[in-house]
Amino acid sequence: MNLLLGIALFFLGFILAIIGGFWTLILAFMDHWGWGLACLFIPFAGLVFIIMKWSNQSVRRSFFLQLASLPLTGLGMLFGGLSAFNLISNSTIPLSEDDIFVEMPESDVSIDTEQELSPIQTPASSPTPEVAVSPSSTPSVSPTPNTTSSPTAKPDYTQSMLIGYAAFDQGDYQTALINFKRALNERPGDGYATKAIENTEAMINRNR
Repeated sequence: MNLLLGIALFFLGFILAIIGGFWTLILAFMDHWGWGLACLFIPFAGLVFIIMKWSNQSVRRSFFLQLASLPLTGLGMLFGGLSAFNLISNSTIPLSEDDIFVEMPESDVSIDTEQELSPIQTPASSPTPEVAVSPSSTPSVSPTPNTTSSPTAKPDYTQSMLIGYAAFDQGDYQTALINFKRALNERPGDGYATKAIENTEAMINRNR
């Protein structure tokens, strides 16, 4: 209701201002064409004309008509602004299902199907053995790989690795190195053989 009243008062004041302005312009042209052109194109020329012709009753009425439009326009803007503010503040915007639903991000965890389904792991996929070397004690070698874990393991590879580990335990690093390299040739890229070769070469360099 207040919004409609504000709009009505604003338009009423606007209409009175237009009527008063045109009335003043017509009176200016009736007095002299120079006053009419001045009021039409020069800012505040109409106010100067009203002051100069204040003795004319019609000029005073046109001025009062324009003056009466100001409070009406102001009240209309005030009521309209307050009503719009109350309408916005009291209104509630319901959320749709799309706004309420929060989509969870997809998991980035991937499952290795081969590792999940196969209970048998080859030595290449297992952690590489580490040889602990101590200057004051005999070097200890980690247990030999599970050579029976892979059904496709070649006997030459297994035999070479076992001979290499036995030679390493006895301090015969040259023999161990030869057998580890032989095992690596049988199975290129094997983690056990590669690590064993690195440890054996380190021991050879240490003892030089």
